[in-house]
Amino acid sequence: AGEKMKTFLMLMGVVTMCTAEHVHVALGKEDSALVVQWTTANNAGISTVKWGTNPTSLTMSNAGDVHAFTQDPGRVWYSRTAQMKGLGENVKYYYQVGDSSNGFSEVFSVWNRRGGIPQRHVLFGDMGSSCAFTLCNACTQSSNVCNAQTCAKNTTV
Repeated sequence: AGEKMKTFLMLMGVVTMCTAEHVHVALGKEDSALVVQWTTANNAGISTVKWGTNPTSLTMSNAGDVHAFTQDPGRVWYSRTAQMKGLGENVKYYYQVGDSSNGFSEVFSVWNRRGGIPQRHVLFGDMGSSCAFTLCNACTQSSNVCNAQTCAKNTTV
C-alpha cells in the first residue's frame, strides 16, 4: 500500500504542476482570430491551442508564447497565450489548451464574432506597467503602449 501511495502522490504532483488554469479568450487583431490565455505552474511543454467545430475533433492547432510572472516573492507562474486563426463569422468553436507532453485542458467553447449584430466591448484590467508581464522584454515601467509602432525591439506584435 505504501508504494501505491507514493506513486499516487507523484502522479498528483505532475498533474497539479501542468494543469492549465484561468483559461479565457480575448478578441484577436483580425475578425477571424481569437486569443486564448491561460496559466500554468511550470514552464514545461510548448504552449498550444487546439480547436475545431466538433468538440471531439479539434483538427486545428497553433503554438503560442509563454512569459514567467515573477512579481510575487517566492512564487513563479507562467502566462501562456496562443491564437486561434482563420475563424469563420457566426461559428461556434471548441478549443483546449496545453501540450502533448503534459496533457490538455478540458474542452471549452466560444462563438466567434456574430456578424450583423452591433457589438459593444468592455475593456477591463488592472495591470500596471511595472507588473505587465505580457509586455515585450524591451518595455519598461515608463512604457505606455507595447506595439510594433512604439516598440522597436518588439517584432511579434
